[in-house]
Amino acid sequence: MATFFRIFVVCLLVGAGAQAQTRSHTVRVGYGVASVQREFNGFFKGLFTGIDWTRNRGREFGPLAASYSYAVTPNFEVGLALSYTQATLQGRHFQPDQPDPTAPALDYDKVIAQEKSRFYAMMPIVQYNWLHTHKLKLYSGVALGRHFRKIDSWQEDREPRSETVHRAAFHLNAIGFQYGKRVAGYAEFGLGFHGVLNGGVALTW
Repeated sequence: MATFFRIFVVCLLVGAGAQAQTRSHTVRVGYGVASVQREFNGFFKGLFTGIDWTRNRGREFGPLAASYSYAVTPNFEVGLALSYTQATLQGRHFQPDQPDPTAPALDYDKVIAQEKSRFYAMMPIVQYNWLHTHKLKLYSGVALGRHFRKIDSWQEDREPRSETVHRAAFHLNAIGFQYGKRVAGYAEFGLGFHGVLNGGVALTW
């Protein structure tokens, strides 16, 4: 990870000394769907407990992503991406296929636990432009960095809990396209913290 950050800084320094005619700045702001942090949140949670956890999709948000990139050359860009995602789980009593008639009656529809996670990610990005015309840009890229996750949870008959964990963050942009001059629209297809599909508005100067 440290090596990746050092390469990123070197690329920025090299870009700063490039000729003025090759300089290009791009800011993108967009929204994604099917991100790894939402889709796999709580995937194994409750596997060996008596709680059945499900996603509360009505209280999920993101990823909302913003990025800045600098064109070191017409085909090669480096930059930084930030994103925010919220994912929520709610738990109910696990309902067995064959309930024990001697066990106490339980309300299987009652929510007895909840966990809300907020993901904040920061990732240096490297992008390669396959095609770059006056209006159209086709590109691929990779981002690797860190995220911290703020978790707030509660469970019936227990005190509420709050904790923060730090983990790696990544995003692989298999193919993206941007169309427009100074103000443009863009869409990207990939895998990671920005979602399988994300798109929005780009500003280039």
